[in-house]
Amino acid sequence: MNNNNNDTTTKKFVIPRCLEASPVVFGLSVKTAVITLSFALMALIMIAKSLWIALAIMGLAIGNLKLEKQFKKEGGAMAYLLLLITKQKSVRVNCTIKSLIQINKK
Repeated sequence: MNNNNNDTTTKKFVIPRCLEASPVVFGLSVKTAVITLSFALMALIMIAKSLWIALAIMGLAIGNLKLEKQFKKEGGAMAYLLLLITKQKSVRVNCTIKSLIQINKK
């Protein structure tokens, strides 16, 4: 009897790169784009009430954009603030779980 493993076939599934990335609108994450757009629309509506309130809301929109770009590595400003509040330590690893298990077994 021949015990070759050549008889088994393995299927490889290829995932398109566009499905792996998070969705982006206008170069921003969907959450950031929606929040900024809602601030801009609210500022347009508030122009009828008060110009100063409308300018303040537009300032919030611009501040939100700057904070999101500044804290892009952490996942955005809200994710960064939640990390500060909960003080949870997150660990990022650039290898597979199998290799981590093999390293820790040694």
